[in-house]
Amino acid sequence: MQKNKHLPEPPEPLTADGFRLWSAITTEYRLDIAALEILALACEAYSRSRQAGAILDKEGLMSSNRFGDVREHPAMKAERDARGQCLVALKMIGLNLEPIGDIGRPAGY
Repeated sequence: MQKNKHLPEPPEPLTADGFRLWSAITTEYRLDIAALEILALACEAYSRSRQAGAILDKEGLMSSNRFGDVREHPAMKAERDARGQCLVALKMIGLNLEPIGDIGRPAGY
C-alpha cells in the first residue's frame, strides 16, 4: 500500500498547529468523509489546547481571583478538556492503530 496521494482540503479556519496535525494525518491515512469530519474536530480541539497552553505559558498555571485567592488558571481546564477531546476523536477514527504502509519486511531483507 502507498501513502495517501489525494489529500483532502483542511477545514477552515485551523491554526498552524491544527493544520500540521491535519496534514500529517491525511498524508498517512486514507479517511472516509465521516472520519474526515471527526478529524476536523480533533484538529480544532488540538488548536484550542495549544492556544490555551500558550496562555498558560505567558500567564502561569495559577491566577488570583477578586478576593486574592490563588486558584488554577481557567485556561488549565480549557487545555485539559481540548486535549481530551482531541485524543478521543483520534481514537474514534482508529488513529491509535498502525499507519498505512507496505506489508512484509522492509526493503533490503
